[in-house]
Amino acid sequence: MRYVVWRVGFGLLALIVLAACGQSPLSTGVADASTTQTEAPRAGVPVAQSHGGPVKDHVSFVDYLRGKGLTVEIVGDVQQPFLRAKGTTVRASGDGIQQPAEIQSYNYADTDLGMNGVQAAEEDAQQIGPDGNPRTSMITWIAPPHFFRKERVIVLYVGNDAAVIKLLTDALGPQFGGR
Repeated sequence: MRYVVWRVGFGLLALIVLAACGQSPLSTGVADASTTQTEAPRAGVPVAQSHGGPVKDHVSFVDYLRGKGLTVEIVGDVQQPFLRAKGTTVRASGDGIQQPAEIQSYNYADTDLGMNGVQAAEEDAQQIGPDGNPRTSMITWIAPPHFFRKERVIVLYVGNDAAVIKLLTDALGPQFGGR
């Protein structure tokens, strides 16, 4: 009997602490990948929000896009043979983008790579020529490639929408490879 009272007391204490910290004890705190900053919350699904700050990895890149009011959908995983990090394709739309743009974002996390992610991203970026082709091969792109890098993320956009290129330049700095 004493054990049951202690467990109930501990659970009640946890709820009080969460409420005092401004956290809903029933909220998961996890945003659905299909929600955006501008969407109304759906029952049980918190709205994804921008936390601000500079772009330094995949998460902060997506956060930046959403912070600019874009709708960002996660399309799926992607891999390029000339980049060692695994990537995620996102579809961004809104804010002057002519049509939804598919953008590949490669996250160079230390734990995933087993080495310094910033260094690995820099090394991979150096293997891409100014024309957007890897120095060891030639790719027939369906549209002009645009490579950007910031700290632990390499972003690839294949297309020619000036609004997308400006957005990526604002977020990540000038492209290091591509046309």
